Amino acid sequence: ALISEIILYSNGYLTGKECGRKIVATYKLCSEQLSSQDHYDYGMRAVISVLRAAGNLKQNFADVDENILMLRSIIDVNLPKFLSPDIPLFQGITKDLFPGIELDPTDYTDLLQGMDIMADKMGLQKVDFFYMKIQQLYEMIIVRHGLMIVGEPDAGKSSMYQVLAGALGVMEDKGLMDEHKVRYHIMNPKSIAMGNLYGNFDPMSHEWTDGILPNLYRTAARDESTDRHWVLFDGPVDAIWIENMNTVLDDNKKLCLMSGEIIGMTPRMNMMFEPMDLAVASPATVSRVGIIFVEPHCLGWQPKFESWLSTFPDHMEAHKPLVHELFFWMLAPALKYLRRELFEISPTMDIMVATSCMNLFRSYVDELWESKETYDAVKDPVLWIECCFQLALVWSAGCTCDSEGRIKMNLFLRSVMEGRVKDDFGESSIYYTEQAASPFELKQVMPSGDEDKPTSVYDYYFNKEKSKWLLWTDLNKGFKVPDDSEFHKIIVPTIDSARYCDLMRHMVLHKNRMLFVGATGTGKTVYAQMVLLSLPKETHAPISIGFSAQTSCGAVQSIMDGKLDKRRKGVYGPPRGKQYAVLVDDLNMPKVETYGAQPPIELLRQCISNGGWYDWAEKGTPWKSIEDLVYCAAMGPPGGGRSFITPRFIHLFTQISFTDLEDDTMCFIYSTILDWFFQKNGFSGAVINQVEAIVRSTCAVYRSALDKLRPTPSKSHYIFNLRDFARVCQGITLSLSLIHISEPTRLLSISYAVFCLKKKKK
Repeated sequence: ALISEIILYSNGYLTGKECGRKIVATYKLCSEQLSSQDHYDYGMRAVISVLRAAGNLKQNFADVDENILMLRSIIDVNLPKFLSPDIPLFQGITKDLFPGIELDPTDYTDLLQGMDIMADKMGLQKVDFFYMKIQQLYEMIIVRHGLMIVGEPDAGKSSMYQVLAGALGVMEDKGLMDEHKVRYHIMNPKSIAMGNLYGNFDPMSHEWTDGILPNLYRTAARDESTDRHWVLFDGPVDAIWIENMNTVLDDNKKLCLMSGEIIGMTPRMNMMFEPMDLAVASPATVSRVGIIFVEPHCLGWQPKFESWLSTFPDHMEAHKPLVHELFFWMLAPALKYLRRELFEISPTMDIMVATSCMNLFRSYVDELWESKETYDAVKDPVLWIECCFQLALVWSAGCTCDSEGRIKMNLFLRSVMEGRVKDDFGESSIYYTEQAASPFELKQVMPSGDEDKPTSVYDYYFNKEKSKWLLWTDLNKGFKVPDDSEFHKIIVPTIDSARYCDLMRHMVLHKNRMLFVGATGTGKTVYAQMVLLSLPKETHAPISIGFSAQTSCGAVQSIMDGKLDKRRKGVYGPPRGKQYAVLVDDLNMPKVETYGAQPPIELLRQCISNGGWYDWAEKGTPWKSIEDLVYCAAMGPPGGGRSFITPRFIHLFTQISFTDLEDDTMCFIYSTILDWFFQKNGFSGAVINQVEAIVRSTCAVYRSALDKLRPTPSKSHYIFNLRDFARVCQGITLSLSLIHISEPTRLLSISYAVFCLKKKKK
C-alpha cells in the first residue's frame, strides 16, 4: 500500500493513500474469493500495471474524480483475464470498495467503425462478446508491451488480433486517434528447435548463426516508419523457451542473445502470445504480461454458422431459411445429447462438430452449389438439401462416439428427424414451439428397415440420381477376389469401407481435412490409402507420412520440402495443376515433451493455420509459403504409447471415429477370403462348407479373449485386436498351402492348432 501511495502521489493523485489501500484490498479479496487459475496473478507486477494505467488516466483526465479513475484502471487491467463465472464476483468486490460509482462506457466510435469494416471484409459476425474482447486487446496493447491471448480453440483469438490490426490500418487511412497500421510477424516456437529459435554457435567454427526470433525482432526494431509491429508467438508457452525472454517482457525491454548482442524494443512494438493455456508457464512469466482470456462457449457455434450461411451462392439464396431451420432444429439438440449422454473416443467441442457438419453438407450439395445450370435441372432441390443435411448431421454429431453411443444416437436422431424431441433439450424445443407455427416435416426421413431386420441412420446414403435413400452396402455389389491376390493385400468391401471411403473422398475433393480415429485393426490407414490412390491422377498426388515416437519436426519438414516445387519467390507447392493429399498415419505417436508439447504436431498446425513454415536450413530463415496441400490423418485412441493431441490441432479436422467391426462384418470378410483360397486351390466341397463354422468359432473365441483375458501388470501383453483375428485366418491359409486335405475334421484340427499357436505367442 505504501508503494502504491507514493507512486499515486507522484502522478498527481490527492487521495493517493485511500486509492492505494483500495488497490491492495481489491487484489487481496480477489485472491480469496475468485477461482484459482494458472493465468491469475495478484503480485507486485499486477499492482504496478494498475498504477501505470491510473497515472496515464490522471494525465489525460486531470479534472475527473480520482475514485473513478482508480476504478477504471483496476477494471481495465484485470477484467480481461477473468473467467466468465468470476466476473460477477469481481464486479461485486469493486462495487463494495467503490460504492455509488458508475463508469460510463469508453467512447470507441472510431475504433468500432474500423472493426465493422474489417468484420465485413473477413466475413465475421459483429458479436458483442467478440467486439468487447477486441476493445480489451486494444486497451492492453496501449498499457502493456507484452501480452497473451489465452483460450481454447475456436474462441476467436486469431480473428481478434487480425480484426484489430485491420481496424488500426483503417483508422490511419482516415487520420483517426493518431493510430497506425500493423505489421505482425507470426511464428510457432514449438515447431522449431531451440537453436533455430534463438540462434546458436557452430560447434566446429564457433560462428554465430541467428535464429528466427532475432531476425524477426531485429526487423521490427530497426523499422523507422510509424507502423506498429506485433511479434506473435502462436504456440504453447512453457519454461523451455519463454524463460529466455524475461528481459524482453520486463521493464528492460531488451532481447539478449548468447552472441552478446542486445536488441532493444521500440515503443511501437508488442510481444504477443497465443497459447491455449498457461498450465506449465512459470509465475515469473505470467506476472510479466497482460492477459486476455477468451472462452468458446461465450461465442458459441452460431456466429460461425451465420458467417458460413452468408457464403451461399445467389441461386441458393432462397434456401437460406431452410438451412438455418435445419441446423437449429436438428444440430442443436444433437450436440446437447452428445455432451450429456455419450462418450467420445477423442474429445471434441460443439463448434468443431458444427464446423464438420457445415463442411460435410457443403461437399454433398456441391452440384447445387457450384453450378446454376445443375441447380435448375434438379427436380426437387429442397429434397436434396434436406437429405444431404441429414447425412451431414449423422456423420458429424453422430460419429465421434463409441459403438454403444451410436446405438443411442441412432434412436435420438430418428426422434429428431421425425419431430419427436424431448422437452429437456432446450434449443430444439423452444425453437419448435415458439418460432415455428407447426412441427417441421422432412420430405424423406432415413428409412428404419423392416421389423425383422431394422437398420440405423448409419446404414444409408442419399443417391442423388434416384433421389432416395439407399444402403451403403449397395455400393459393394459384384465384388470378387482376383485370383492373383495375396492374403495381406485383399480388401473385402464392407459397409464400413463404403461409407468411410465415400465420406473421405468428398471431403478431400473439396479441400477439407479429415481425421480417422479408431482402435488398431479397424482399417483406418487402408481406407485412407484407398481413397488417396483413387483420386484423379491429373489433379491429385498422394503423400504418406508415418509418425513414430522418434519423429521430429525437422524430419517432417525435410520430407515435405523434398516433395515441394518452387513456384515463385517464397512460395512452394506441388507441380502446377495438382494438389498434394498428405496422409499422416499414427498422428498421436510423437513423443510428448516435458511440458506437454509435440513439435511435429505444432509444425503441421503452423502449416495449416498460417500457410507455411520457416526454412531454417537457408540463411536468414526465410518464410516459406506452401500452397495446394490438404491433410488427412489417422490415429488410435489415446493410451498405450499414444497421447492426447492438442485441441488446437484437432479442431482443424473433420473427425470420424471408427468403431470395432461387428461380428457379422468380420465373419463376412474372412469367410470371403477363405472361400476364395479354398476354391482357388481346389479343395473339396466338404472342406469349403466348413469355412463359415471355422470363422464363426474363431470370432467367438476372439470375443471371449477380449472379455476374459484382460491385461494385468504381470500379463501386460494380453492385448487383442482385429489383427489377431486376421493372423489366425492367414495362418490357416499358410498351413493348408503345405498340406492339402480332403476331410473337414482335418481342417478343424489345423485351425485349432493355428489358434493355439497364436495364443501361445501372446
